[in-house]
Amino acid sequence: MRHWRHGFTTVKVENPLPTPQIILTNDTLFSTNNTLSQWFYNGKPIDNATQPFFRPINQGIYTVQSENVCGNTALSNDYAFGIEGGLFLYPNPGRYFITLRIPNYLTWYSVDAIDQLGRQVLAPIEYDGSNEVLIDVRNLEGGVYWFRIDTELILLYRKVVILD
Repeated sequence: MRHWRHGFTTVKVENPLPTPQIILTNDTLFSTNNTLSQWFYNGKPIDNATQPFFRPINQGIYTVQSENVCGNTALSNDYAFGIEGGLFLYPNPGRYFITLRIPNYLTWYSVDAIDQLGRQVLAPIEYDGSNEVLIDVRNLEGGVYWFRIDTELILLYRKVVILD
């Protein structure tokens, strides 16, 4: 905007902030933006977590919001910390029944199985309030299958060998 009568020009300068990325190194999460940060756990701010790094202690979804000196903010993508570590599908290889155990902090899941050609060979089993489910695989021929485990936080595929 120019004000010729007063002899000055007003310029609005915006300093866009790149989207921060979260990197796990050893047991610590690091933000790629070295600015003022606020870390979030499952969508809620973590008290006093304002450094460009954070050491998580709970499994779940972490994000970081960065803010530059101009007040511009950028939010990272979700980072699933330890989600796979608390999920078990066993025995593998298995015969007759496979057990799926889901961490307690997950409140919803669906599991099914697909064969090597991508065909669904096991109807989806939905969450029934239990964090452990016994999956009947007696109708599956011996071979390699992919168990598709969908939760409110992440979609996983686990390879399982079914014995004859």
